[in-house]
Amino acid sequence: MALQLQICTLKGQTLTLAASSTDTVSALAMRLRRACGDVTNTGPAFCLCHAKGDSFMPLDESMSLAALGVRDGARLFARRPQHAAGATFEATYETTAPAFLQQAVPTA
Repeated sequence: MALQLQICTLKGQTLTLAASSTDTVSALAMRLRRACGDVTNTGPAFCLCHAKGDSFMPLDESMSLAALGVRDGARLFARRPQHAAGATFEATYETTAPAFLQQAVPTA
């Protein structure tokens, strides 16, 4: 089944790409790189995410779009890997004291 997907890139552009429901996420990411002019695959690392509520859910690159429930007209987001896993960083942030609250080590 043919899908029309809107993808927000790292530069803030929104591109519309046609894809098949049997395409894998990694194949779609490669097509997105080519559409953005990165034919040598040397651009910044990114992962494709789907918005769920107020957070981004990274898509498994080995799975097909149909298996992940991506439907026609879906909006996907290209995010840097460290920004796609927001829940991990929030948990780390909540358990780590800010630098200004940490004890300074006296120097001799």
